[in-house]
Order: sequence, then structure tokens, then C-alpha cells
Amino acid sequence: MKLQERQYQNAYGERIRIAGYAKIFAYEEDEFAVGATNGKDTRIMAIAYPGEFDLASYAVVVDHFGDIIESVRLANFLEREKLYDPGCPKVSTFVFFKYHIRRIVDNLLEQNEIPQSIPIDLYKNDIAKVYSQSELGKHELPDYVVLQRQAVSLARIAADPLVEISKII
Repeated sequence: MKLQERQYQNAYGERIRIAGYAKIFAYEEDEFAVGATNGKDTRIMAIAYPGEFDLASYAVVVDHFGDIIESVRLANFLEREKLYDPGCPKVSTFVFFKYHIRRIVDNLLEQNEIPQSIPIDLYKNDIAKVYSQSELGKHELPDYVVLQRQAVSLARIAADPLVEISKII
């Protein structure tokens, strides 16, 4: 039991050691330059998708406090490019999804919908799964389905992992 507890401590200590997302670029319409607001105008989007091909995915945008700005149901997210393959190993699946999202961002960039490329990161969703099924998650977001709460937790982890992990533990 002691060895297992130590492994969990090391795993979560490693996650907490990583700082939250810091904004490294500014859009033309932003009032402040990079670093001038210490990331207070940062918006983070997280996408949570199910393991099943026919279920909807959810995207959530949060601010630097983790407050929800917008939530969107993505009915055909996995179907768009037919990238989901049940026989595919999980690592390859994540690479496919990151590649797919990168292509979407690149298309937006080419069409001048966004002024410059944005970073895309992958996060483990084990903490988000715990939050989405916990009483805290159900109490904070009673109108959201489990997958939506996972997306909220993932975005909050990207914004500040220490705050989100300490809330759950």
C-alpha cells in the first residue's frame, strides 16, 4: 500500500509542478500586450470526447479563473474526418485528434479567422473524470452532462492545475 501511495504522490506532484497555461501571444483586438495582464485575459478551450463513435463531444471555453464563458455540443466531432478507429491504440488516437484539431486551426489561420496559430496540448482526463462524477462537480454544474463537466475540468486544469486538483482532493 505504501508503494502505491508513493506512486500516486509522485504522479500528482508531477502534474502540480507544471504551471498553468501562460498566454504567449496577443490578438490585435486585445487591449494589453503579452505579459501586461499576467494572463488575466486568457481564454482556454478544452474538448472532451467519448470513447463511442456515435456520442456527442463537448467543447468548453473558460477564463483564467476557470469560469465558464461558453459551452458547445459537438455532435459530429469524431465523424468529421472519420479518424476514430476502435482498433487503434490510444496513443495513436490522441495523435490523430491532435492532428485533426491542428488542421482545423491551420484552416482558420489560412482563412484569416484568427491572426496567428494557437498552441494545442493534450491532457490526461483521469482527474476530469473524477470531478465530473463527484458531488462537487454535480453541485457546481447541475445542468451539465458528465462529458461537459469533464471538458470544464480539463480547461481548468490547463488554466491552473494546482487549484483544480486541490479542489477534488
